[in-house]
Amino acid sequence: MPSPATEVRTTELGFLRLRYKAPDSETSQVLEWPLHKDAITPDVAHTTERFRFAAAVAAFGQLLRGGTYTETFSYADVLTLARGARADDPFGQKGEFLSLVQLAQSLSQPEAGARR
Repeated sequence: MPSPATEVRTTELGFLRLRYKAPDSETSQVLEWPLHKDAITPDVAHTTERFRFAAAVAAFGQLLRGGTYTETFSYADVLTLARGARADDPFGQKGEFLSLVQLAQSLSQPEAGARR
């Protein structure tokens, strides 16, 4: 029979700990959450629009840094994910993000006929 500590390790992926300090405060606060395997959503379509857009922004950042962790995820995939999560954009920030991704995508593709 596994011990309770072993059982926790098999269901817990990690532990998120955030520390912040309010602007007018002298002391910081800590927020903590365990991250469990059963919270994983196998299909990104079943996540919130905010999550999908944040994931697109994170993937874009990874691609700009060389794509070490993105495997086959491309600028086109970032655009697809972000467009599907655009929804409410009262200040045009999501649209501006899409423009930045398109610009980065165009700069990353070699021009036809360009010398190498």
